[in-house]
Amino acid sequence: MRDRIAPLKGVFFRRKEVTKTTLWFKLAVLAVLAAAAAGAFALRAAWLPLVAELAIHQDALLPSDAIVIENYDPDYLSFETAADLLEKGFAPRVFIPATSYRDPSRPGSVSKGIVDVMCRLARIPAPEIIPVRHEEPITLGVAGQIAAVLEREGIRSVIVVAPKFRSRRTYLVYSAVLRDSGIRMQCFPARAARDTSDWWTTGHGIQEVTLELLKLGWYRFYILKRPLPPAAFPDRGTLTHREGTG
Repeated sequence: MRDRIAPLKGVFFRRKEVTKTTLWFKLAVLAVLAAAAAGAFALRAAWLPLVAELAIHQDALLPSDAIVIENYDPDYLSFETAADLLEKGFAPRVFIPATSYRDPSRPGSVSKGIVDVMCRLARIPAPEIIPVRHEEPITLGVAGQIAAVLEREGIRSVIVVAPKFRSRRTYLVYSAVLRDSGIRMQCFPARAARDTSDWWTTGHGIQEVTLELLKLGWYRFYILKRPLPPAAFPDRGTLTHREGTG
């Protein structure tokens, strides 16, 4: 009977081997991680500016037919930068998008009022306002509407002034939209309240740069990898509204 049971012991009873991490190993891992974190913090002034640089694009400017001011979230520094380029003779005309509401051929009164105030303060004498609809993806859709107007206005070269930490995404989007239009595009970052050397010193700076890097990745690796949607190529007439701001 015992001879019959003996071979069955290996079937019903298996030895379980358990590898346990020792306390010293855990402490060593924590020490390495703490040292790495301390080193990264101590050297933050060296590598954090490089992180922000990923979101910035700046072309060496050539004289162009027009300037476009990105105006999704109105920023006076973008208008001021465009005014400087205008004064230096880089372009004779300035186009500014403004949100339209009920009538797609005219900018909304609030959006137009904000543009008027910004242009008056920045001393942009005769902005040409482009009424635009905000359709997802907003940046790509607005760029397509602006591109349609530029083509119908006979613009062959344009400087796009964009908020500093948004400028690389702007460059990628306008490059995609204008690729087959024959319009030469240059992107120029506007002055900013925060720079690459100090963006991490405030909560707003961290929020701005982090958000723009996430959006940049979203556009670079997803939106612009797919066929461009119809919003990027609207078949519309010339929708410019020329203003004198005095």
